[in-house]
Amino acid sequence: MNDRWYHEDISRPMAETLLAKAAQDGSFLVRHSESFEGALALCLLFENRIYTYRIFINEDNMLSVQASAGIKPKHFLKMPDLIEYYKQENSGLVTNLRYPVERVEEAEGAEVAIGASNVVDSTARIRSDASRSLVSETLARRLEEVDTAILAQVPRGFHKALCDYIEQDILKDAEHLNSSSVDMWQLRLLLSLLTKGLSNELIQTMSALETSQNLLDNQPSAGGSMQGQVRDYEPESPDADVQNRHVEIAPVFEVKLDSFGIFLKIHLKVDIENGKLIVKKSKDGPEEKFYNHNRILQLIKSQKFQNKLVIIIDSEVKKTQRKEYVFTDSKKREAFCQLMQLMKNKHSDFAEPDMINVFIGTWNMGNASPPADIQSWFLCRGQGKTRDDTAADIPHDIYIIGTQEDTQGEREWVDLIKSTLKNITYIKFKHVSNKGAVGVSFMFNGTSFGFVNSHLTSGSEKKLRRNQNYVNILRFLNLGDKKLSPFDITNRFTHLFWLGDLNYRVELPSQEAENIVEKVKQQQYQELLTKDQLIMEKNDKKVFLQFEEEEITFPPSYRYERDSRDIYNYIKQKATGLKYNLPSWCDRVLWKSYPNVHVMCQSYGCTTDIVTSDHSPVFATFEVGVSTQFVSKTDPNNAASPGTINFTRCEAKLKTKSKTKFFIEFHSSCLENHVKSADGENQESRDENLTVVWSSPLEVT
Repeated sequence: MNDRWYHEDISRPMAETLLAKAAQDGSFLVRHSESFEGALALCLLFENRIYTYRIFINEDNMLSVQASAGIKPKHFLKMPDLIEYYKQENSGLVTNLRYPVERVEEAEGAEVAIGASNVVDSTARIRSDASRSLVSETLARRLEEVDTAILAQVPRGFHKALCDYIEQDILKDAEHLNSSSVDMWQLRLLLSLLTKGLSNELIQTMSALETSQNLLDNQPSAGGSMQGQVRDYEPESPDADVQNRHVEIAPVFEVKLDSFGIFLKIHLKVDIENGKLIVKKSKDGPEEKFYNHNRILQLIKSQKFQNKLVIIIDSEVKKTQRKEYVFTDSKKREAFCQLMQLMKNKHSDFAEPDMINVFIGTWNMGNASPPADIQSWFLCRGQGKTRDDTAADIPHDIYIIGTQEDTQGEREWVDLIKSTLKNITYIKFKHVSNKGAVGVSFMFNGTSFGFVNSHLTSGSEKKLRRNQNYVNILRFLNLGDKKLSPFDITNRFTHLFWLGDLNYRVELPSQEAENIVEKVKQQQYQELLTKDQLIMEKNDKKVFLQFEEEEITFPPSYRYERDSRDIYNYIKQKATGLKYNLPSWCDRVLWKSYPNVHVMCQSYGCTTDIVTSDHSPVFATFEVGVSTQFVSKTDPNNAASPGTINFTRCEAKLKTKSKTKFFIEFHSSCLENHVKSADGENQESRDENLTVVWSSPLEVT
């Protein structure tokens, strides 16, 4: 099979010129598509018009032509097979393929050496066929001689693919080369199959090597890349409006686009101001194409490969178009997604956002004055799950800052926080304080938020007292809607965040101190976290029931030598003798949300450059879904049709022998008053428990 029809990267006008010169219905050629990355274009001449069909490759490396409506796409493993199929009549194209249009250099060569290609020496042909057969047999024999132990380590299907290529396809590639072709289609498809997914593994390995390099250089990673930094964003003055500041954030992301199983390097730029996703071949090159914000339908993050992202785009040709990109690391992907969300929010047709970003910071200040510069805390720079530099300057919608052991005057500390935040975003500020625990709550549209900042009892041996501190806060902290006061605070909010110096320690003997420090230096955090008191108590359902916490990937935040983050000062001299404070994750952020609501932790870590305290400041950021959940009961347009909830049957099992009659009370922010049911029917069970049944329908309006 000759591939004279393949023209690689010629332009569309050049292709049209060649087909016009051919001037025969059924003349065709194949080139790379200019409007769809990774696709080919099959150009076909019929009745003085040129029809273009795009050739796509799916995730199984199967080729298919975008055919006429009503024709089911047919898939092919090899490009020559596809061409042969569409040479048949009524195969789905406007006409069948008949006359391949040669490349320009081939046509010129034919004119110079006219007639030479038709003269073939029969003896030479026989020798050539024999040589090719010998090559195929030799390679097949070499493959058979490969050690079986090595073949056992090869992924399933690889050995068969190599055998098929040697037996069937290598001669086709040889024919292509003999006909002056520069493209070996069969080898290209084979390599695409064998190396599928290899690029992802290489990128992940590079990311791991980058982290190791930063560790060895004693330079905590702040989201940099071995493949080059994205341009920095210089914020405007503190008084500038936050919307104007968003406009300036326009980093360029280097990504790889999956095309025919081969990853092509391109660059993506999120133009927040104009609402466009721009595609460029080089970082500083011109714009190749763009997608408006309203055409970007969905972002799908791969769970298997943390640096892979699929973008679903509304297409004029097809209903949707799927673009698969691989970023240099997972933090770059998250930064890109945050910028895309910012762009969508800015240009949304809705009056209210459906997603907001929340920053939460907690810091035990150790009864010492803070440094003048604490900006790294609010920019999530340090160790752990941190924000990429390209997203660090994106302001959050809500900032929650909790501190403990703060001896500064209220005014000085508030002024420092306000001056720091004004360098990042426009703010409105509210300050509350208390000893032990303090909380704040509010409604955002129809979504309720609660935040608790607490400082629990210290001391490794006082775990049970900390548990009791937690229970007391649940009982006595007055927070949230008064209509929900019969419930503890963990059930009053759509989203409840709990932060502070919770003081839970790593429960290991004091003689393990040096071993703990060594494991921290080696970043073997997960082994130490199996002995973390908070995780163990939470797993035993003693505290923080149904709360979540992001995976901890940063070092213990306590107890450091002041003015250093290289030394843990875990021995303290007291009048009663030596006291050990083993390195521990005392400072934490947890959250609890209603089921099936969107909340995603985007960062969780600690700073490395704020060293005035024996604790490191801890930060966490969240992407939180918000919406208007309930229809207003005072709206006259809704007065005729109030919302109702019907319970067809309710059943409760109680551990009691009491004969008391029981009823159900319904409390909700959307109810004007609580609703009380009729008494249930008591039914004794064999296990000495009491079952209460409400068989009549219950209606809550």
